[in-house]
Amino acid sequence: MSSASVPQISPEELAQSLERGDRVQLLDIRAAERVAQGAVRFGSTLDFRALPASQMYELRDLEPLQLDPRQPVAVICGHGNSSKRATLFLRAQGFEAYSMTGGMAAWETVYLARFLTPTPSLQHVVQLDRVGKGALSYVLVSEGDAVVVDPGRQLERYDALLQQLGATPAAVVDTHMHADYLSGARAAAARWQVPTSSIAMTLARRTRGRRVASRISRSRKATRSRSGAPRCASSTCPDTRWGASR
Repeated sequence: MSSASVPQISPEELAQSLERGDRVQLLDIRAAERVAQGAVRFGSTLDFRALPASQMYELRDLEPLQLDPRQPVAVICGHGNSSKRATLFLRAQGFEAYSMTGGMAAWETVYLARFLTPTPSLQHVVQLDRVGKGALSYVLVSEGDAVVVDPGRQLERYDALLQQLGATPAAVVDTHMHADYLSGARAAAARWQVPTSSIAMTLARRTRGRRVASRISRSRKATRSRSGAPRCASSTCPDTRWGASR
């Protein structure tokens, strides 16, 4: 079966339709456990259905799917292969079906750019939404220099946007730890040969420093208490100064 013979929709087209508020029927034909691990959840107008392909082919009719035959149906699988057969199957039943190119693997690499209101000091404020992960990053441009905040690993998306804006990367900033995906900050800084800063790591170091100082203070107080040494509130008291001789 050639790809050219199967009507397809790209993950970018799907994301843009949902972003516009178009009603989209989406049928996920992966195994139930795969769907549970992650599925398309983007957009308030998404009409989502899930049924493994093997079960769909055994149906006498497609009534259990509750699909509207008057509306197009996008079909998604893991990598865009099984969905081609399912698309042809649905078309044979009278549905306007489309196989989503690349499947869930491609969906998780889609970035939607939103051009936000500029400020007096920032000519461009662009939000990049990685819709498959619900992760937001930003490109902030001032006088042709760009700061990229919380970039993902798909750096070619940022390269294309920077070229579109006519901007040169000047720095990369990571604002927080990412629980469900890897940050692209270090790779971006290396690629563009610019400095990088992690606000999360800076705060963590400061917090750890305060905790260490607090533990040292408690330990010294406990030591003096056990030794019976007199306590002194003055900062010049010999037994409270760092490096004081014993």
